[in-house]
Amino acid sequence: MEIKKTYFIRGGDHIKIGESLNPASRMVELQTAFPQRLRLLKVTDIRESEAHRLAAQMATRHQGEWFDATQELLEWIDGLEDKSESSTSAAEWIAEYERITKKVSKPLDHVEWADMKAVEKFFGLGRTVQYRLIAEGKIRSCSLCDVGMTRGKRLLCLNSVRSYLNACADAAALSNPPNAESMRAAQDSD
Repeated sequence: MEIKKTYFIRGGDHIKIGESLNPASRMVELQTAFPQRLRLLKVTDIRESEAHRLAAQMATRHQGEWFDATQELLEWIDGLEDKSESSTSAAEWIAEYERITKKVSKPLDHVEWADMKAVEKFFGLGRTVQYRLIAEGKIRSCSLCDVGMTRGKRLLCLNSVRSYLNACADAAALSNPPNAESMRAAQDSD
């Protein structure tokens, strides 16, 4: 049985403390909605709830698992042992993140349209969220089907998906609650 690892990810002036079976994949998911480059600081055995409790004593807690990147918090994270029981260090997770992002980003660099499975895989938006965003006119799509048929293949315009995610990231950076709420809803539905 795999054990979740507690990770510390820095994004701008904030630090996310969370847990995941694969912190590198989690960073890929987070990066799609974050306007600045994320950086994995540490992966450790400390329990996530304990890390949250201790971090809250050193920094202001924001939405969910995000904390201000205070000097005290950064020093505490730096002092933690950089290994989990699986003996995968932050450096190894960073290497995995780089491998994943190179593998993930290249296939869609010049693609204009993709099916819903690809959008879910590369952008982390589940089918329910995709259909909602299409209905709200926030992303573009088309359905390819034969004349007289009711079912077909739904394709999404990747430029519209990227534009939507960038707008959400910009709004989140400006602390705009409505878009932050829609991003939470998108994560919850996946």
